[in-house]
Amino acid sequence: MSQISSNLGNFFNIRDMPVEQITALIDSDQFKPIQKKISKELKSFVVPDILYEKIIRELGTLLNIDLQGILLQAWNASGNLHKYMDPKTYGDDDIIFLPLAEHSIVSELHPKLRPTINDISIGEIQFDVDLKISLKGAILKIRSGCIMEISITEASLAGSIRYQDFTLLQKEGDFNAFSGSLNLGDGIPIGEIAEKVNNLHNSIGKLAGQEEN
Repeated sequence: MSQISSNLGNFFNIRDMPVEQITALIDSDQFKPIQKKISKELKSFVVPDILYEKIIRELGTLLNIDLQGILLQAWNASGNLHKYMDPKTYGDDDIIFLPLAEHSIVSELHPKLRPTINDISIGEIQFDVDLKISLKGAILKIRSGCIMEISITEASLAGSIRYQDFTLLQKEGDFNAFSGSLNLGDGIPIGEIAEKVNNLHNSIGKLAGQEEN
């Protein structure tokens, strides 16, 4: 099975988004206050649309978020894994393979761009990202209260990116790059997943369907 290697930035692929989609946001009523603020701060400097486009495309950098981390956070929050932390029931020599029933995980993220132009800070531009990860055939390998490995045979993703009530991008479909196995080395302690997972300070993960052993 191939190694899992993917992140949210790869899924949305902001950097290769057609210019027309970005231009629609720049020309929208929702974005006009940003343009007015930038024009006011920069005074006589005329801001070309290409500069706004470059700012918006930087959203792709903020979305360089590990999708496996979102899964781990959501599984931990469900509480179904906590019993495997008990050393009296599950010793160091016990290796648990935990198949998960078909389920979905939803996540909300709120990445913020803070552009600086000509050494002048423009403030904050916040986007809202909605994500749904639907999983089939997921298996967790657990040992000594830690998740050691994740295996996924099939996954699909659906997501959208909004600025206020303007939808910049919607995308969905099978995501083969998200299928495979992920070896977590020494493992991630189940009780410490929220602290150990990187790049998730703006995300909230929760189960959208039923998950059973």
